[in-house]
Amino acid sequence: MGQTMIPRTGIKPDMSDKQLELYRQHRSEQSKYVYFILAAAAGGIALAVRMTTDATLHWSLAPLGAAVLSWGLSVNSRER
Repeated sequence: MGQTMIPRTGIKPDMSDKQLELYRQHRSEQSKYVYFILAAAAGGIALAVRMTTDATLHWSLAPLGAAVLSWGLSVNSRER
Protein backbone atom coordinates (compact mmCIF):
# COMPACT_ATOMS: atom_id res chain seq x y z
CA MET A 1 0.00 0.00 0.00
CA GLY A 2 0.98 3.68 -0.02
CA GLN A 3 3.08 5.30 2.62
CA THR A 4 1.34 7.26 5.32
CA MET A 5 2.06 10.94 5.70
CA ILE A 6 2.06 13.17 8.72
CA PRO A 7 -1.27 15.04 8.48
CA ARG A 8 -1.24 18.55 6.95
CA THR A 9 2.50 18.52 6.26
CA GLY A 10 3.03 16.12 3.37
CA ILE A 11 6.05 14.71 5.20
CA LYS A 12 6.51 10.96 5.11
CA PRO A 13 7.87 9.49 8.35
CA ASP A 14 10.69 7.64 6.55
CA MET A 15 12.10 10.62 4.58
CA SER A 16 15.84 10.99 4.69
CA ASP A 17 17.40 14.17 6.05
CA LYS A 18 18.26 15.33 2.51
CA GLN A 19 14.70 14.76 1.31
CA LEU A 20 13.29 16.56 4.34
CA GLU A 21 15.60 19.55 3.82
CA LEU A 22 14.70 19.68 0.12
CA TYR A 23 11.01 19.55 1.03
CA ARG A 24 11.41 22.41 3.52
CA GLN A 25 13.31 24.55 1.00
CA HIS A 26 10.66 23.89 -1.65
CA ARG A 27 7.84 24.91 0.72
CA SER A 28 9.73 28.07 1.71
CA GLU A 29 10.25 29.13 -1.90
CA GLN A 30 6.68 28.23 -2.78
CA SER A 31 5.42 30.45 0.04
CA LYS A 32 7.58 33.36 -1.17
CA TYR A 33 6.14 32.95 -4.69
CA VAL A 34 2.56 33.00 -3.39
CA TYR A 35 3.18 36.22 -1.47
CA PHE A 36 4.82 37.77 -4.54
CA ILE A 37 1.75 36.97 -6.65
CA LEU A 38 -0.57 38.40 -3.98
CA ALA A 39 1.50 41.59 -3.78
CA ALA A 40 1.53 41.98 -7.56
CA ALA A 41 -2.24 41.56 -7.69
CA ALA A 42 -2.68 44.08 -4.88
CA GLY A 43 -0.47 46.58 -6.69
CA GLY A 44 -2.43 46.20 -9.91
CA ILE A 45 -5.76 46.60 -8.14
CA ALA A 46 -4.49 49.61 -6.18
CA LEU A 47 -3.37 51.29 -9.41
CA ALA A 48 -6.73 50.62 -11.07
CA VAL A 49 -8.65 51.93 -8.06
CA ARG A 50 -6.49 55.04 -7.90
CA MET A 51 -6.95 55.75 -11.60
CA THR A 52 -10.73 55.43 -11.28
CA THR A 53 -11.15 57.40 -8.05
CA ASP A 54 -12.68 60.42 -9.79
CA ALA A 55 -14.75 58.36 -12.23
CA THR A 56 -18.50 58.29 -11.88
CA LEU A 57 -20.02 54.96 -10.94
CA HIS A 58 -20.88 53.12 -14.14
CA TRP A 59 -21.37 49.54 -15.29
CA SER A 60 -18.00 49.64 -17.01
CA LEU A 61 -16.39 49.62 -13.55
CA ALA A 62 -18.12 46.34 -12.61
CA PRO A 63 -15.11 44.17 -13.61
CA LEU A 64 -12.89 46.27 -11.33
CA GLY A 65 -15.34 45.79 -8.47
CA ALA A 66 -15.46 42.06 -9.12
CA ALA A 67 -11.65 41.88 -9.19
CA VAL A 68 -11.31 43.74 -5.90
CA LEU A 69 -13.97 41.57 -4.26
CA SER A 70 -12.42 38.34 -5.58
CA TRP A 71 -8.93 39.36 -4.48
CA GLY A 72 -10.21 40.32 -1.03
CA LEU A 73 -11.96 36.98 -0.62
CA SER A 74 -8.89 35.05 -1.73
CA VAL A 75 -6.65 36.91 0.72
CA ASN A 76 -9.18 36.39 3.49
CA SER A 77 -9.41 32.65 2.78
CA ARG A 78 -5.59 32.40 2.71
CA GLU A 79 -5.36 33.90 6.21
CA ARG A 80 -7.60 31.22 7.72
